Amino acid sequence: MSVKGLSGWHATNAKQFGQDRWRSLYAALWSPKSHAALVSPFERHADELVRRRGMQPIEGVPFCWVEHGQSNGAEGAEAAGSRQDEQGVIYWLDAASAASLFFLPLPAGPSTVLDMCAAPGGKSLVLASRIFASAAPAMAGADAEGTPDAHDHGHGHRTATTGRLVCNEHSRPRLDRLAATLRAFLPAELLDHGQCVTFTNDDAANPRQVALLAPFDGVLLDAPCTSDRHLLHSGPSGLAKWASGTPKGHADRQLRLATAALGMLKPGGHLLYSTCALSEVENDQVIERLLSRAARDPSCVQCEAVTPTQMMDMYKAHISPHTRPPDGDAQGGDCMSSTKSVGVRVCWEATRVGVVCLPDRSMGCGPLYVALVKRAK
Repeated sequence: MSVKGLSGWHATNAKQFGQDRWRSLYAALWSPKSHAALVSPFERHADELVRRRGMQPIEGVPFCWVEHGQSNGAEGAEAAGSRQDEQGVIYWLDAASAASLFFLPLPAGPSTVLDMCAAPGGKSLVLASRIFASAAPAMAGADAEGTPDAHDHGHGHRTATTGRLVCNEHSRPRLDRLAATLRAFLPAELLDHGQCVTFTNDDAANPRQVALLAPFDGVLLDAPCTSDRHLLHSGPSGLAKWASGTPKGHADRQLRLATAALGMLKPGGHLLYSTCALSEVENDQVIERLLSRAARDPSCVQCEAVTPTQMMDMYKAHISPHTRPPDGDAQGGDCMSSTKSVGVRVCWEATRVGVVCLPDRSMGCGPLYVALVKRAK
């Protein structure tokens, strides 16, 4: 029997999380969302900027900073919304969203990555910062007259040595805004000449343009979902139309998207699946259905899950070149690993096949579910 509306939403989540946890989680969902400042590693004056604004780095979240005196990471960021300021040098986003991109394993050399549902662009910017960070000093190193420094050997050379990021978005207006966001933040060398960053306008469930650029070392699927926190803050009408079938409808599409994403990977490549939904129907169950289908049908792309413990080990290894690994100071006893800087905390809790960051234990960050699936070799 279907349950509906705000009362049904409450009952469903209380059943999943337990009454006590749901009470604290529901209260936290009403709180301001914690934001982090993603500072462009390609900006030659970035160090001066963070000093001038009194920013402090967020341990465990590379490229991200928090302004001194912020009580929850949201002051100032809320007005900006997840947008840019300082002429495209800063992009505000949920600290958990930024951290989640470091679960994705990438090869030591040039990497090819697909962001399947890329708008509005925050995760794409973190991916670009990560993929092309080694080239950032050369891109930021032009002299006062604009002459490239000695590290710049030409656009073709850079394309060959730095990898590629493909950003896909099905909605044309959203794609245009996505492209404008990335063009404001990233160097022209990545976009206009070497085409290290490219855009496609595909239906992610049937990615014909993207298929021409495949295969990829990694695919990010930040899947369209229920977005419970957004619904809660959108007023009485937000959850009035919610029903227990709502997550199920999203989950069916999410499974189709995840199946398409697996087909875009190189053998041994990884799919990073994420949602901002609370329901396990859209989270663990989607990944479990994906794995079960592959196990039953040899004609499907074969894959295997990366366990939550393995995910955390990968995360710590991936961030170590950039920042100090987070402490495992489990607040509430369930955090696998946690980072806490001034006003920002990201706490990852294990689920059956992934990890989740929830705002009641993460100072307003989240909700964000993340799972990692490896395509068989």
